[in-house]
Amino acid sequence: MKAKLFRLGCGVLIAALLASTAGCGGKTDGEQTTALIPDETTAAQTTAAEETTTAAAAADDPLKKAQEGDTVTFGAFEQDNNDANGKEPIEWIVLAKREDALLLLSRRALSSRPYHISEDETVTWETCTLRQWLNDEFYKAAFSEQEQAQIKTTAVANEDNPEYGTPGGRNTEDKVFLLSLAENQQYASSDETRIHTPTAAAIAQGFDDETPGEQDGCSWWLRSPGDFKGSACLVTQFGVAHNLGSYSNRKNGVVPALWVETQPAPAETTQRPAATEAPAAQKASAEWAGAYQNYLLDVLAKMEEEDYDNDDFRFGLIELNDDDVPELWFTDGIGAHGPKYVILTCRGGKATAVFEEGYNELEYYEKQSVFYIFGIGGATSGAGSYYKMTDSGYDVLDEFEYEYQWEDETKANWTLNGKTEVIASDDVNKKIDGLRQQYDERYSKKATVIDEKSGFPLTADSVKKNCK
Repeated sequence: MKAKLFRLGCGVLIAALLASTAGCGGKTDGEQTTALIPDETTAAQTTAAEETTTAAAAADDPLKKAQEGDTVTFGAFEQDNNDANGKEPIEWIVLAKREDALLLLSRRALSSRPYHISEDETVTWETCTLRQWLNDEFYKAAFSEQEQAQIKTTAVANEDNPEYGTPGGRNTEDKVFLLSLAENQQYASSDETRIHTPTAAAIAQGFDDETPGEQDGCSWWLRSPGDFKGSACLVTQFGVAHNLGSYSNRKNGVVPALWVETQPAPAETTQRPAATEAPAAQKASAEWAGAYQNYLLDVLAKMEEEDYDNDDFRFGLIELNDDDVPELWFTDGIGAHGPKYVILTCRGGKATAVFEEGYNELEYYEKQSVFYIFGIGGATSGAGSYYKMTDSGYDVLDEFEYEYQWEDETKANWTLNGKTEVIASDDVNKKIDGLRQQYDERYSKKATVIDEKSGFPLTADSVKKNCK
């Protein structure tokens, strides 16, 4: 959302608490080896998949026979924007071959995403949200356990911009990555490797520049920093890579790269006794309940230290995604524009923030991982955002900002995301309602609304009674 008015934080108290309770991602210390050289030691420690791969099957593996310039399939990902027919196999171009490993680059832009979800002059490849998405949500969604066992961990060098000197940040170790500016120049010697068309799913996610068709080339991200802080390099729709960058929070194509073993490791088949399932479920339940109780009781302790009035503080449990762990929402009930909200989930036995910058009104679609924040900017303006919960936080699905001004009793100037049209004054409320109805229709249900009256009051007794 562009207007800073609508992206307020969740208050000093909440921000301080999240900083103390939610862990940050680790960083790679020290110097790394040359970029795009698979880390044999780390890869050797990868746990084998549960499915057994025989020596005969490995010998017939197309990856083992592939040569530089060939096209191979590996993994599957939603590409035709039709979830009903399942995922489509991913096609890759073989950029390089090194003994028992291939460097693969996706033939198409598999997604349209920002390099980083917000304007941030300190962002680098190490800290950007696109790296998190590639190595978490995409990695898990696109590859089976057997395929994950074949993907090597790569020591990735992050050089400064060669012309402008913009810092590239610390080196990283990744399963999935983007090519750097130098690597693109080294390996992308043909139009096939320089020009990438987007999938239908990527097109549906939207591009900040002119949206391409499925047969058109699209701009796609490189991991190298651009000509200024807070930017990253691109390859244009015409296949031209240069030292200039685009703002990191703009949506462009995502063309993943990875190193994959051509000799899959034999895997051991393990069987889990059915008798262990019930205790495991009970343990998981006790884990999230304990994590949430600890989080909320810490909030109460902080409030007592700061002498806060907790009359407006409330919490509740929701089934945001379709797993066995409910999510926790919490509001401090404070703010000129309404209560501010935090959404948390349980990861690694701790309450971890999914979202912590919403206020005024929170809605969600049960078990769809989709939630919505709406804010009033004034009597005739407002803004909202739809988000999808991911394993690493959230993705922005849609954003809007509107304003209207009356021309006279019958007409009004309606402005949505910077585009103005004249409409009948009676249609203003229809326009506002329509911004939400499109999502109600998509999920065939009304969103569940959370407001300052929802949930339970934040007291020690209430936490122990209701957070279980």
